Amino acid sequence: MLLKPGSIGGVEEYGGRESGSLEWRQQRGEGGRAGHVPTSRVQHVIQVRAESSFSLSYSPVSDTYHMDTDGTTSQYTKFASLAYDVKEVYRKLEYDWNMVYLARESNQATSYLEWRVKCERAIETISVTMSHTTFNEGQVTWSCGTPSQEPTFLPQLSEADLATLRGEREVVIRVKSVSREGEDNSWQHT
Repeated sequence: MLLKPGSIGGVEEYGGRESGSLEWRQQRGEGGRAGHVPTSRVQHVIQVRAESSFSLSYSPVSDTYHMDTDGTTSQYTKFASLAYDVKEVYRKLEYDWNMVYLARESNQATSYLEWRVKCERAIETISVTMSHTTFNEGQVTWSCGTPSQEPTFLPQLSEADLATLRGEREVVIRVKSVSREGEDNSWQHT
């Protein structure tokens, strides 16, 4: 989910794999679950003023959101800080592969992350871009709608009909990660 390679020097490890010997994992700098975000309903709603143009991006490398509102940029640290709902997701650092990404907690069949944006006036236009990577049987699906709509999860967010959001005041973006059950390391596939 939200895979972005890059330098991770000096960043604390948030979780480790369960395969490989303890010595090998320690050599990779993987140690325990310290710093992971527990399943929680954070219920943060991003507020957008009536006269605003708005963009939001997240970098797993720096674990930082950049929010641009009418040319003014604000930063927020930690992926859960602007989330509405977090279930079984943590920030994974792969020192040997020099990669950082959001991943599903180990031994969990499903993870879930949701963001909500509430606007003071009706939405005129909306564009949403998200990315993910999966391996083997892993699946990531996306949904973009309103709080009153039952989410329709799609393989790519680009398949969502965002024109239906014109005139709405609140947008809900959801991502769900699922792997085939019964595999000890299936959590590593999304």
